Amino acid sequence: MVVVAIILTWLTMLLTAAHVMRGGNLVLVGLCVAVMGLSLIRRAWAWWIVQFVLCLAAVEWLLTTSALIQQRLADGRPYTRMAIILLSVTAVAIAAAVLRALSRNRQLKRVAIPTAESHR
Repeated sequence: MVVVAIILTWLTMLLTAAHVMRGGNLVLVGLCVAVMGLSLIRRAWAWWIVQFVLCLAAVEWLLTTSALIQQRLADGRPYTRMAIILLSVTAVAIAAAVLRALSRNRQLKRVAIPTAESHR
């Protein structure tokens, strides 16, 4: 599950980096790449940063989807296919955050539960 979470995190960050690069914001592109590296660090602070950025990415994709749907509706152009694609990207970002949370929860439970071996 951890490997899938990392893959989804990287996919989300690559797609988000491409999205912000289209707007010319190289600083945010660099931050997306940095988050990819942070996703490999097993420290609590790194985990929280990556979770926060994944949630921000999901919100950004929702806002972008909404804006583009409104723009296409105003122009009288079809929007369904575009909405499905962008909402799929949003779903990947949410899935990455959820899987990371679930894998983190499993790691914490593994550490927190004492075993009979540890009392000897």
